[in-house]
Amino acid sequence: MRLKISNRQVDGAIVLDLYGHIIFGDECSELRRLVHDFIPSGSNVVMNFSNVSMLDSSGVGTLVGLLATVRRGGGDLKLAGLPPRVRDVLGMTRLTTLFEIFDNEYSAAKSFA
Repeated sequence: MRLKISNRQVDGAIVLDLYGHIIFGDECSELRRLVHDFIPSGSNVVMNFSNVSMLDSSGVGTLVGLLATVRRGGGDLKLAGLPPRVRDVLGMTRLTTLFEIFDNEYSAAKSFA
C-alpha cells in the first residue's frame, strides 16, 4: 500500500498524518523528500502513525535519519499513535528509547510547549 501523507498544524507543531506502509522504495523516499523540502528548519514535527500498517528496516532507518535532520535544524520530531506492529518493530530495534512516543498527536504537539 503506497504511503500517503497529509500535514496540518496543531499547537504550533507540524503534524504529518501517515497512511499506508513505510517501507523500502518510493514510500521512504517520499517521506524523506517531504521533510527535507517542505518542513521549515527549526520546526517541531509530530508523525501520526495511527494509519500505518507496516514499517520495515528501511522505514526505521528513514525515521532515524529524519530525527537527525530535524534536530540539526533546531527542531524536534516525536511519534504518535503507533499501532502494535509498528511499536513492536521500534521496540525490537530499541528505538523506543530514542524517540518520544505519545498515544495521540495532540499530546505530542502539546509536549513541545
